Amino acid sequence: MPTTRTVSLVLATALAMAPLAACAQPQASSTPEQAEAEAKPDALAEAWVVSAADLNGQDALAAQDRALFESASNTYAPRTFVPYLLLATRGDKDMDRAYLCTTKADATDTDSWAIVTVHAPAQKDPSITLMKKLDLSRLELLSRVLQDLALGDWSLVDPHDATCITEGDVGAVAASEAEQDPAIAHHAVAALASHDTPSPQTLYLTWATSSQKGTASKAWCVRIVGHDLSSGKSTVVETRTLDLLAYLSE
Repeated sequence: MPTTRTVSLVLATALAMAPLAACAQPQASSTPEQAEAEAKPDALAEAWVVSAADLNGQDALAAQDRALFESASNTYAPRTFVPYLLLATRGDKDMDRAYLCTTKADATDTDSWAIVTVHAPAQKDPSITLMKKLDLSRLELLSRVLQDLALGDWSLVDPHDATCITEGDVGAVAASEAEQDPAIAHHAVAALASHDTPSPQTLYLTWATSSQKGTASKAWCVRIVGHDLSSGKSTVVETRTLDLLAYLSE
């Protein structure tokens, strides 16, 4: 039976700006208005509940990717894992794969979200080489959406279908798009957390694509969407780019 855990989601106000594209120019100094905005605390210091019971069983993993992960995780005792999504890959014959998973230590533990790296040599058995939990109180984020992420040898994987999410959640994120930049589309692929007070909000992992020139065409992002139960309207509270390199590096 899936379990839940309550965490405090306080997104840091001083987000480290990771190096973006190799050709990126030095950033200009912040204006007084920008500095004032950055100094304001985020209005997201609420109690969030992570629930594996919210996963609806939709599957975006190819059968071979799931089998490879399960083979690697069988030797990673005593933790158990449930893979849901392939986020990025690296290499060719000797390939690394980064998965979004839930994990727990034993039957008494609570589920946690994690990004797990699996190394699959061409002539050897696959193994888990890195596991980093998604600490929802300290998510590794970039401060702007759809920058050219310096992923090095890693390549983003385009999900083939929604996963870890209900159709209602997908619809809520889509409905909230109306008030956003029409050149950037966010497709919700996982509901990572939610809370009900002081107002209902959900933290989603989204697959963002852009039609704007001069920006990355794809990126993994996290987005908070507020839900007005009386009107049925959904509104975007905040969107940030997930810094995958923070989870793919030692």
